[in-house]
Amino acid sequence: MKAALTCAGNRQDVRYVLATRDGELTRTLNILAAIAQDELPSPADFSVSVHHALLGLLSIHTKNKAGHTAVSAGADSFAYGLLEAAGCLTQPDDEPVLLLYCDEPLPGPYVAFEETEAPRQPLVLALLLGKPAAARDAFGLHFSTEQVRAARTPCLAHDFLEFMLSDRKQQTAVGTDMTWEWSRAA
Repeated sequence: MKAALTCAGNRQDVRYVLATRDGELTRTLNILAAIAQDELPSPADFSVSVHHALLGLLSIHTKNKAGHTAVSAGADSFAYGLLEAAGCLTQPDDEPVLLLYCDEPLPGPYVAFEETEAPRQPLVLALLLGKPAAARDAFGLHFSTEQVRAARTPCLAHDFLEFMLSDRKQQTAVGTDMTWEWSRAA
């Protein structure tokens, strides 16, 4: 919530896209542990355990009725969230889009199911996207299903952020099923 509010403030004209690999998995684990012990789950854990709950709370806080989408696509969640946000920008209403990406290490019993060799680091990334004012401000997103021999990128969001903070004209990152390329027009 803090990252989203810092990035977009209390704007009511922003469409939200949340991309997260596992959502609130720690809360889900707490719910399962309570059920296993024949106890009632925490209402707080239960109410925010679904992927889009954060966006619902954010919408209520900002009185935003612009709509929201939650995306979960495994290790490629950030890139698919970015693709969804870019798709939202094609709408004629000129609404900006807040892309919020959240990821954290898997909790205890789920560590055995980790898909990557490198341990995940906690990461929250908020990006306020809009239609470019001029062609020189444009940003490109391309993807391909062609197999690439390069090693899979451990964290697409980290690579994207690194690219945005660099002077590079383009960067390629290898996801699970797609190769993603980000580029600058200017």
